Amino acid sequence: MYYVVDAETGEIVQYLTRPLPPARPRKRPGRLARAWGWVVLRWMGGDRF
Repeated sequence: MYYVVDAETGEIVQYLTRPLPPARPRKRPGRLARAWGWVVLRWMGGDRF
């Protein structure tokens, strides 16, 4: 499971079973781009796929 965490608030904003496709999100690309940089896999042992 992938968790997308907002870099500003630390809140989990999205749950993913697989990485997002390369296409950019449509709304608020600046904020989501920062949040996408904080994809966390700690709950699966910290491994990055």
